[in-house]
Amino acid sequence: MHRHLVGMLVACAGIVACEESSAPVRMLSPDGASLAQGVTASAVGSAHYMSGGELRTMGFSAVGKDDGSASGEFQVNIHATDRYFHVTVTCLAVRNDTAWVAGIIDRTNHPAVIVGRVSYFWTVDNGEGQDTPDEMSTARINDAAGQDRVFCGLKPSEQFSGLPGNVLVHGNVQVNQR
Repeated sequence: MHRHLVGMLVACAGIVACEESSAPVRMLSPDGASLAQGVTASAVGSAHYMSGGELRTMGFSAVGKDDGSASGEFQVNIHATDRYFHVTVTCLAVRNDTAWVAGIIDRTNHPAVIVGRVSYFWTVDNGEGQDTPDEMSTARINDAAGQDRVFCGLKPSEQFSGLPGNVLVHGNVQVNQR
């Protein structure tokens, strides 16, 4: 279980924040080699937060591309029960400092989580420093096919998404758009 999160965090560490520019955005690996072109938005991070009185961690990396497609992954670990679920990203929407990330659950050891169903969350990059902690919603699970695109298309606020926000206890989120 933990090796999946470690792999995601290594992948997140290799992504460089994008600058605003009219030139195509290039994602770089730690050694400077180009990974992708045509990226219009990205959201990456690692987070520790409390949800329902339980410590949860999430690692995520998502990129949106010129053609409207998205790729990436996220994993949520629920430490009190030693459970997790992993999601392959199918859509990413970014507006200002907020990202909406959704995808298809592809593996889990949690009996209540259904492989093949949709999961999504929103996150806010409040900048750097201890005085401005980032925020992340609790991840929704087990939604029907197609709800990933609906979520990213609507970009609902906390009030309308029904997903409670959590201030990060530890971690950092980076949201960028071209």
